[in-house]
Amino acid sequence: DALVLAGGHGAWRFNPNYAKIREGESLKVINEGGESHSFTEVEDFGGGIIPEINELLGGLEPVREAQDPEIFGPTIIAPGDSLTITDLKAGTHRFMCVFHPWQQSVINVTK
Repeated sequence: DALVLAGGHGAWRFNPNYAKIREGESLKVINEGGESHSFTEVEDFGGGIIPEINELLGGLEPVREAQDPEIFGPTIIAPGDSLTITDLKAGTHRFMCVFHPWQQSVINVTK
């Protein structure tokens, strides 16, 4: 119900959903949840790889990156595992879970 009515639940999110780092710094992402997630960089937020979830969220179209396992595959994080993101250039970077597309984070990288 929370997915349909509110687009998710407060506990089902990336924390933080916004961060600021300096160019050259790395970002460590830890999956503290009970199922796999991805932390996939996307050009724009949108739908993920599960059509039923995209429909429940109002008919979202899958983002380009969610249609290519070579892009999102390396960004999948199993429960209790982590992923380190490096080499982000200055600018705004968007990340989302391709399984749960309401899980989003914006990383602002400064020089």
